[in-house]
Amino acid sequence: MSIFFAVIIGIFTLISLTPNLTALSEGKAAAAAAFEILDRKTAIDPNAAHSIKKTLEGNISFKNINFYYPSRPEHKILDNFSCDIGIG
Repeated sequence: MSIFFAVIIGIFTLISLTPNLTALSEGKAAAAAAFEILDRKTAIDPNAAHSIKKTLEGNISFKNINFYYPSRPEHKILDNFSCDIGIG
């Protein structure tokens, strides 16, 4: 009789594992896709003469910027924000 109950409990335990195994396999597939993107070689040669400049020069200016998030238009995030940023 105790062997019967042990088998029944074992079967219920295996049945309760299936959602976890499904989530584990979905996570493995997502990780494989993420690592495939990370392992890709870039088409840009950083040592080429036409590569991106390593130094930046210039100015960035914001004048009287007002901003609201579309989902919360009653809360103003930026109110007449002005800023000058010099680079280089």
